[in-house]
Amino acid sequence: MYQLCLGDERVASVIDRITERACQVAPALDHDRCRQLVALIFIVRLRRTAACGTDPACRPDGPLLGIGTHPRPETAQWLDADPRGLPDMFAAAAVDLIGVGRAQDPALALRLAAVFRSVIRPLLFCNPRCGQAAVCGGEPMFDDLDPVDPADQIDGDPEAALSA
Repeated sequence: MYQLCLGDERVASVIDRITERACQVAPALDHDRCRQLVALIFIVRLRRTAACGTDPACRPDGPLLGIGTHPRPETAQWLDADPRGLPDMFAAAAVDLIGVGRAQDPALALRLAAVFRSVIRPLLFCNPRCGQAAVCGGEPMFDDLDPVDPADQIDGDPEAALSA
């Protein structure tokens, strides 16, 4: 299990930071579509309840990607089979949004992956207990995304969120 440890930062500001940096390294990337992509990545992987960060089980074992310090009181469960591959996945999708194939500009994909990795790296931790404690069974909440952009809402078809 993995855990996103935010400290006093909100999920929306992490999404905005990734978006801003990605658009800086790829000026042809549409800002709104990039933000929708990053928000989609977070929304489908993040699970947070009112109990997150309050139980001893919420204390992570250590950083997933080698850097990052805990304690950070605001936490959320990060549901991903391979979070190490996430920056590359983001980069491939962002390059597709631009309309430039990875084969046409492999350096762009590497720069976009590096941007995503640099922001998410200090926030992702390993915690095999995350989501397993009795207090973790509450209703998921997404208030971290306030103010919620309508494009961040996913009703049914995730593709609809990207094409909005």
